Amino acid sequence: MTNETESAGVEVTQADREAAAQQYERSPYEISRCQGQVARQGHFDGAQLVQAFARHRTTAEAGKRELVEALEMILKCTPMIRDGAIIYDCGDPFELARATLAKHGDGV
Repeated sequence: MTNETESAGVEVTQADREAAAQQYERSPYEISRCQGQVARQGHFDGAQLVQAFARHRTTAEAGKRELVEALEMILKCTPMIRDGAIIYDCGDPFELARATLAKHGDGV
């Protein structure tokens, strides 16, 4: 078994399995605790809970990448003074930041 697999949906990492296993193991039912052990071993990658953790991680990573790219673009903007006002060669960097943050809301 590899550390990362793609089974029935989103790529699953060991961290996703561990998070799901911990959730399963919080249950008062023995069957759920057994599911936690199975999930941790990677035999439950297609399960809804494991996939939910994997989707959450991939969505957060994509949002983080987009925010970093926007920040890098903003940092490359060159301010200039024209007609007594500060303008940027990349448009309005603050609007770019606001738009990117608004797209991701509280998710990142």
